[in-house]
Amino acid sequence: MRRKIQLAIFALVALVALVASASAQFTGYVGIQSNVFEGLTNVTAAGTSAAIPNTGQGTHMLAYCIAGGGGTATAVAIQLEASMTGASGTFFAITTQGTATSGCNVQTGGEYFPYIRINLVTFTPNGTHLSAWYTGMAMASPFYTNQGGGGGSSNVTIVSPLDGSGYVEVDCKTGCSGASNPAAGPTGSAVPADGSYEAFNSGGNLVGVSSANPFPVTIISGSAGNPAAGATGSAVPADASYNGLNIGGTLRGQTGVNPTGSVYAAQMDITSLDGTALAAPSAYGTAPTGNVWGGNVFVTNVNANGQAAMSASAPVVVASNQSPIPVSQNNSSNSKTNPILTQAADGTNSVTLDPCAVNAGTPVNINLTASGQLITGTSGKQTYICALDVQDETAVSVALVEGTGTTCGTSTAGMGGGSTAATGWNFAANSGMVVGTGANWVRKTVTTGDNVCLLLSGTSQISGGLRYVQQ
Repeated sequence: MRRKIQLAIFALVALVALVASASAQFTGYVGIQSNVFEGLTNVTAAGTSAAIPNTGQGTHMLAYCIAGGGGTATAVAIQLEASMTGASGTFFAITTQGTATSGCNVQTGGEYFPYIRINLVTFTPNGTHLSAWYTGMAMASPFYTNQGGGGGSSNVTIVSPLDGSGYVEVDCKTGCSGASNPAAGPTGSAVPADGSYEAFNSGGNLVGVSSANPFPVTIISGSAGNPAAGATGSAVPADASYNGLNIGGTLRGQTGVNPTGSVYAAQMDITSLDGTALAAPSAYGTAPTGNVWGGNVFVTNVNANGQAAMSASAPVVVASNQSPIPVSQNNSSNSKTNPILTQAADGTNSVTLDPCAVNAGTPVNINLTASGQLITGTSGKQTYICALDVQDETAVSVALVEGTGTTCGTSTAGMGGGSTAATGWNFAANSGMVVGTGANWVRKTVTTGDNVCLLLSGTSQISGGLRYVQQ
């Protein structure tokens, strides 16, 4: 009896304490009360509202609307926050963030906090503006979970039990045995008549799956063991499921070969490539008789190319029906009438061929009574005089010169004496000279492209001829 009285007194004290607590939080009000506060009005940038004192509200709602412009913002992040340490204390989120960028939307949270505020964390308006309202009600939210927490705190989870025991009550409507979960019995317990569970029925008992109680599998065909999982080297089962190939509608298992040592590999029989049949391999040096694999082949020789001795070089066979190889000299076509002129060497010294010996010369007739041009120069080439003969009628001085202009008057240089007629050859009347045989050059220009002229000191008939080449 004494025990019962003590319990009754304890219950009465607890009840009085609860009433006093409720009166302290919401004195003078009866029933569900609400408080509405417009925290943000037509804002266009992120920011927070003023701190709102909590007057006993346990359920908190944040409503926000986006209007103006095109009606859709680029980015939004808004949440309700609470502080346990005053209006200027550390605030933390009590709702998940609202991120809808158009229209009107609501976020909710629960529990009792001294101060509440609205925090527009992110707002890119895109021509819009945002207004937000806070509504609090004097009714506790059954559950509240804070995802993230403000002020750098870690995630916080707050659960409000409905029965004061720290647990959430569950009302079992059907298939119950008292207040227990009919589907959560220990291994070996009887299978409930009406319940959902993850286990299997073994002789009317609930058996949990574990290493000691593996999940049973009934083999419909084949042996009790796995017919397709035998030890290495075991015989292939007559009836088993295993990876194979579809050959003309028939399942064929892939066989293996042991080409070297203990290395086993899948056997390959390459008889076609991309739908084209391949010929059988042929021996080295034997041409195949059908389609074969192609390859990039590099052939090496025992003898290196470019050796002085024929026996040390790679043999080359030239076909007998090769066309003749054309040979030209000084960019001119050669023929029987325009042969290539050569000169034998002595076996020791190299031979330099004379321009007059290897080129077909050009003859020039000389018929002058005053100074005149004999040869027109060619750009980039020198002029070689292979043979020259002249004779005068009356006594006169004659000079063979090079230069530019019709009588080599510019940059004049002597080719047989000086650069003037007076410094040339002095001929008596009816006299002259013969120089060269045509086989070698006897006079040449120093400057490429120069003309060749004959200068006379007076009036006299000069007759003769010359042969020249240019290269």
